[in-house]
Amino acid sequence: MKKTYGVITRTYIKPELTLKTLFTSPILSLKAIKDRLMTIGMDTLQVALFKRSATTKLQFEKYRQMAMKTYVKVNTAFSKDELNQAHPYCSTWVSLALTKRREKINEKNLQLDWKLVKFNKIPAIYSFKIIQVPEKPMELISVVYKFDTLQNLTIKNKKTGELVNDKQQRVVDYYSFLIDTFNGEIYLQGKLPVNKLTERREKITNLSQQDIKANCIRYSDIYA
Repeated sequence: MKKTYGVITRTYIKPELTLKTLFTSPILSLKAIKDRLMTIGMDTLQVALFKRSATTKLQFEKYRQMAMKTYVKVNTAFSKDELNQAHPYCSTWVSLALTKRREKINEKNLQLDWKLVKFNKIPAIYSFKIIQVPEKPMELISVVYKFDTLQNLTIKNKKTGELVNDKQQRVVDYYSFLIDTFNGEIYLQGKLPVNKLTERREKITNLSQQDIKANCIRYSDIYA
């Protein structure tokens, strides 16, 4: 059941603000800062509510380590075309997205080799939300981490051996993880895009089942 929980709502990911942006678009920049502060405020309330009401204790360092290891396991398994090694650590939605993307890669006869060189910064929690299941104890949380990494991706043509890509680059992504604080299980839920400067923080509303499914699909492709 837990693996069916995808990214239901879009977390506001503040765009990078430079001095140029602050001068050219001061009002939009201030609105972006306000939206980020509101997100932090709501998440702080969520942490306080969990600590007050849940039967389990939050172990943030443990969750961070779990998320980092899950990230490496999923990416490594995907690059090696060993999705059976990735599925245990992914939500159902991410598993489906990985399968579809891997099929497209295999159709093109491409071979991948992915390596994590390093984390440029210690992954930080960007958002924290409680997932409350009706008539169940408060145990599930959804945590978004900012992953700032240096990684290397090599792509070759299986038939010709031609090197298509061999690139080491910095990658910054925001990944959502479902964490069961009771038994220590963790699942990669999806990836959140950075908001554009003109985009505002979404208001909390009652989503229809159709909207929920659409969001779960939209944010499930971690390579989009």
